[in-house]
Amino acid sequence: MFHSLAFDTRRKILLLTFLDVITEASYTAALAAARQFIERNDVKGMISDSTKAERFDLSGEFIRQSVLSTQPVLPGRPLVIVAPANTPYGLARLLQAHRNSENIFVVRTMGEAYALLQVDNPHFSAVIAAPE
Repeated sequence: MFHSLAFDTRRKILLLTFLDVITEASYTAALAAARQFIERNDVKGMISDSTKAERFDLSGEFIRQSVLSTQPVLPGRPLVIVAPANTPYGLARLLQAHRNSENIFVVRTMGEAYALLQVDNPHFSAVIAAPE
């Protein structure tokens, strides 16, 4: 698995962590898993973390299509994208600029993400994916 999901039940924040290599398939699967969890649970905010990703194997066309056509994962609620490396940071800023949304934030560290969401001492528990 190239991603993990965890949830802080007290604060109702979903944490999507990308692992290892992010491919077009793994990125699509991760967003689908997050959307599925959000549809079934009361999620107030989300952190998408690429800190543990080692490489990004995404074509320019895939990135363009994702930015232009992907529906918001968490409409009307905060999405904080943690991207310490320059490439994912730049891609996240493209998404933020295209959506022109006050609910999308791009930061470099988890500490910044927690501060934006006003979270101290988060307690995330792993989410078991439901079968498709």
